[in-house]
Amino acid sequence: MYLLICEAVANALKHAAATTITVTTTIVSGVAATQVRDDGHGGAHAEPGSGLAALGERVEALGGELTVTSPPGAGTTVEGVTADGPGLLAGIADDPPDIVILDARMPPGGNEEGFRTAEKVHRLYPNVGILVLSQTEFSTFARQLVEQVPEGVGYLVKDRVQNDEFFRDALFRIAKKGVVMDDAIARQIEAVTPDGLSEPEREVLRLAATGLKTGAIARTMFTTNATVERHLTSIFKKLKIPSGEDHNRRVLAILRWLDAQQA
Repeated sequence: MYLLICEAVANALKHAAATTITVTTTIVSGVAATQVRDDGHGGAHAEPGSGLAALGERVEALGGELTVTSPPGAGTTVEGVTADGPGLLAGIADDPPDIVILDARMPPGGNEEGFRTAEKVHRLYPNVGILVLSQTEFSTFARQLVEQVPEGVGYLVKDRVQNDEFFRDALFRIAKKGVVMDDAIARQIEAVTPDGLSEPEREVLRLAATGLKTGAIARTMFTTNATVERHLTSIFKKLKIPSGEDHNRRVLAILRWLDAQQA
């Protein structure tokens, strides 16, 4: 619902010339409802490709529903309704989506309920991608999430997803069975040097933790794919990562440095 509020308030200020915006949120019997009402000029439509349409897709990914009421000249009301963890599981049972988006503090338990729901979604629907959003950085639960859901998973701090291009890219990588870790957490690797990683190796591992593949890492570091592969081979050796599929070794490496954060 955080995203709904951000998008609706931004639209009201940018497009509707609103002078008053009212935000209300209620949770009753495990159902969360958020309403954003403004006194702007109205006439808003959730047309394909619009911000409201994209917002509707995000709310639907939570197993919820978005409604927009915007008569010309009478302001706009945007309302999103989503269920709690059990409600989401029931809502996707008949037609599992490609990706679900969860709030780390979703009802009914709050706190880390989103992580627990993510594990249940993966256990019941292993082909469904999972993105968990949080207001803060939970490196401990990020580690647990990647351990329980080793592919097609992401964890982002909410402030990062206000950039639509970044958000779409994260969803695309998750849909392709990638692992997306928020840079705010991945960057913590720069504070530690597990088993003597060099500066370039730390940077390669940080970028790998955000979900980038070899080619993207190479472009970001202005180097070659072969150089990135050499760094990865060295990282796996220093972190004592056993032989196996490259994707699995990268996930294990991410888990190792997340462990180092807790040491």
